[in-house]
Amino acid sequence: LSSVTRNGRGMWLELYGSDGQVVLGSSNQKDYVHGFTMQVARHGGPLETQAEESAHGFARTWPDGRIAPVARLLDWWTTAVREGRPVIPGLAEGLASQVVADAVQKASATAMAVEIT
Repeated sequence: LSSVTRNGRGMWLELYGSDGQVVLGSSNQKDYVHGFTMQVARHGGPLETQAEESAHGFARTWPDGRIAPVARLLDWWTTAVREGRPVIPGLAEGLASQVVADAVQKASATAMAVEIT
């Protein structure tokens, strides 16, 4: 009896478009929030690592990667309530993200380019 397991390469998303390519990923399979890098290539150029915007970084790293996004959303929500303004990102931004995710899945399933309008 033999058993072999192979870890994947981590969590990666690669998007290819008419204007270039974006690669977002992390080799850390135990944390799906911290440690991601983003690389962008424009018009067939080389991939260039993008600097993380300090406004989007986390002040600390929790042992459980699920805490960070929940803490971030709660902070945004309470700040918006205190300031009397809507929370952004909101439903419109969520819908736009879902449209892109659906197009990515369709492109992967059909091996065809999918136009997003």
